[in-house]
Amino acid sequence: MRKLFALFALVSGFFMAILDSNIVSIALPEMTKTFHTSIDNISWIANGYNVAFVTCLLIAARLADQFGRKMLFVIGLLGFSISSLICGFSSSFHMLVIFRVLQGMSAAIIVPVAMPLGLELVPKEKQGMISGIMGAFGGLAAAIGPSLGGVLTDKLSWNWVFFINVPIGILSLLFVFFFIQESYDLTSSRKIDWPGMITSSFGLFTLVYALIQVNKPSVNYATMSFLFIISFISFVLFIIIEKKSENPMLPLHLFRYKEFSFANLALFFVGMGIMNFLFVFAFYLVEVEGMSELRAGTIISTLAIVSMVVTAIMTPIAAKRGSIAIGCIGMIAFLIASYLFGHMSLNYTDWDYVWRLMIVGIGTGCTLAPFTTTAVLSVPTEKSGIASSVSNISRTVGSIVGVAVLVVILNHQLSIEKEKVNKEAEKIIYESNQTSLQKEKMLRELKLITKQQSVMKDASENNKFYKQIQVKYKHAVINSFNQTFQIGGIIFLFALFSLMIEMYMKRRDKDIKVVMHSSNEM
Repeated sequence: MRKLFALFALVSGFFMAILDSNIVSIALPEMTKTFHTSIDNISWIANGYNVAFVTCLLIAARLADQFGRKMLFVIGLLGFSISSLICGFSSSFHMLVIFRVLQGMSAAIIVPVAMPLGLELVPKEKQGMISGIMGAFGGLAAAIGPSLGGVLTDKLSWNWVFFINVPIGILSLLFVFFFIQESYDLTSSRKIDWPGMITSSFGLFTLVYALIQVNKPSVNYATMSFLFIISFISFVLFIIIEKKSENPMLPLHLFRYKEFSFANLALFFVGMGIMNFLFVFAFYLVEVEGMSELRAGTIISTLAIVSMVVTAIMTPIAAKRGSIAIGCIGMIAFLIASYLFGHMSLNYTDWDYVWRLMIVGIGTGCTLAPFTTTAVLSVPTEKSGIASSVSNISRTVGSIVGVAVLVVILNHQLSIEKEKVNKEAEKIIYESNQTSLQKEKMLRELKLITKQQSVMKDASENNKFYKQIQVKYKHAVINSFNQTFQIGGIIFLFALFSLMIEMYMKRRDKDIKVVMHSSNEM
C-alpha cells in the first residue's frame, strides 16, 4: 500500500506539470478580455511557462541527483501549488506572467525527478511497468490539456485552470512526506558545476525565446538571428566545459549509449511533428470549421484516450525489447494520419476527425513514452534523472520548433493559395459585362479580403460573385491546411529514417559480436 500511495504522489505531480504546459491555451481569449491586453501579450502566459520549464530542466535534475530527489520533488510540488494558487488570484497581467514563470520552474523540478523516484519503488524487472504508467499519464496530460481547460473555463472561469492544481498538489505533498524515501545519485559529487549550469540554461533560454519570436508579426530578424547565434555559442561552450569538467552537470558519455541518443533524436522529431495534430489541427477546427474551443478540445481528446491505452500496453514491451519496432509502428501511424489529414474537405463530420485522431493516438502511444522509457532505462540507474531531463528537453524543444516551422509553412501555403484565388477573381472581373466603375469597385473590395472567408458582407451579401469568391477562399484555406499536414508528415519520415539507422547499427554490432565469438572459438 505504501508503494501505491507513493506512486500516486509521483504520477499526480508529473501529470500536473505536463498538463499545465497547454491547459491554459484555450483560456487565453478569456484572459485577454479580463486583463484588457493584446493577443501578442497574452501569449506570454503560455510562453513564460514553457521557457522557464525548458531552461531549468537540466539544472533541476542535476541538483536533485546531488542533494536529494525527494527534497527537490517536495520543493517543486510546494512551488507549483503556491504559484498555481496565486495565478488563480492574479489581479494583473504582469502578476500572472511572473507566477506562470515560477510555475514553469517548479514543473522543471517535478518532471525529471518523478521518473527516478518511481523506478526506485520496484525491482529492475518491473521498471518497465512504472515507466508505462507514468508515460500513459504524461501522454494523457499532454493531449487532454486543451479539452480540460475548455471545460473549466466554460463551466467555471479561467481561474480554475490554476485552482485545480492546489488540492492535487497538497495531497501529493502529504503522500511524498510519508511514503517516499530520499534518494541520490551516489556517483555524483556535491560540487556544483556553475559554468555548465550557466551556459546550458542560457543556451536553452535564448534558443526557446528565439523560436517563440519566429512567427510574431513584429518579429525583428536581426534580433532573432542574434539570439540563435548566442544560443549556438552557449551550447558549444557548454560541451567544451562538460568535456573538461571532473564533475560535469551532464555526463556527455551518456550519448555513447546508442539507444539513449537515438531515442532522444526520435523524441525531438515526434515532438516536432505531433504539433501538426495538437496545434495546427486545433487551429483548423476553431478558425476554419468555426467550432467552439470546448467542442474542438473534446474532439482532440480522442487522441489522448487512445494514446493512454496504447502507451500502457507498449511501454512495458519497449522496456524489455527496445523501442525500435514499436517506434516504427508509431511512425507509420503518424504518416498515415498525415496523409489522411492532408485530404480534408468541407463536408467532414466530427466522426471523420475522430477516427483519424485515433490513428494519431496509436502513433503517440507507440512513440513518446516508449522512447522516453528506452532513453531512461538504457543508461545506469543512478543517471535516470539526468536522462529523464534530456528526454523532456528533446520532446519540448521539438514541440516548440514544430510550432515555429509548421506555422511558417501554413502561412506560406495560405499566401500562395489566396494569391491564386485573387488572380482567378480578377480575371473573372475583367472578363465580366460590368461597367468600368463597377469593375473598379469590385477590385477594391477584393483587395479588402484579409481573412479566410470575409468578403465585404455589408456591401455584397446577396451578390453571387462574392459568395462564389467566399467559397473559393474557404477551399483555398482548407487546401493550405491539407498541404501543411502533408509537408509536416515529412518530419516523421526523418524520425523513421533515424530508427532504421539505429536498427542497422544494432544488427551490425550483433554480427560483429558473432564473428568475434566464432573467431575466439577457433
